[in-house]
Amino acid sequence: MQNEKVQNHFFYEKIKKHFKIICHWRSFCASGVVPTNTIIPSVSQPPCPIPSGGQFYSGIHTHPNDCYPMFSWSDVNVLNDLENGLASFNQEMSSLLLVCQDGNGVFQTYALVFDSTSMNGTIDQFLMSPENAGLPNKEICSQMDEKLGKYYENDSNSERAFLRFMSSSNVSLYKANATLTNWSKLYLSNNSPTATVKSKGCN
Repeated sequence: MQNEKVQNHFFYEKIKKHFKIICHWRSFCASGVVPTNTIIPSVSQPPCPIPSGGQFYSGIHTHPNDCYPMFSWSDVNVLNDLENGLASFNQEMSSLLLVCQDGNGVFQTYALVFDSTSMNGTIDQFLMSPENAGLPNKEICSQMDEKLGKYYENDSNSERAFLRFMSSSNVSLYKANATLTNWSKLYLSNNSPTATVKSKGCN
């Protein structure tokens, strides 16, 4: 992504209440691209009902404080649905954002995107692999959420846990600064349990 890819999706206002799921979409009109936000009522149980297909290409949601302050595998699946449902004029624009509180009570904003230059496997390839043959998507998500949850349980650094778990995929993780004016790509120094989470600013 590539700074533009995330920044085009995010409306720059500091979010003070974190109880809404907001889906971003855009459409063409005579004067060009018109960005539009659709607010979806809050839900008390996952998964987040973020629409995909048609003109929808991105969404932002929250996690309750009793959940891990990082994306779930079900969130990755939502990103995949957004990607697969993109209209032709939204190609390579899919993203999924998360606003949550970290262990210190500080609000953080993250974004998931697919890295089109990655040599790693895609989520579609994983979903269609022999190990998942015949399994409903919901069951795959449940199994993967449980596996990822164990990474979170064993690592107090949720960013590192997520990056390690997704290291063989083409999913990239980005983090916004405190003022929501810039993004950095997060990556690991290596794939060990003690790896350092590093960041590279988007220019």
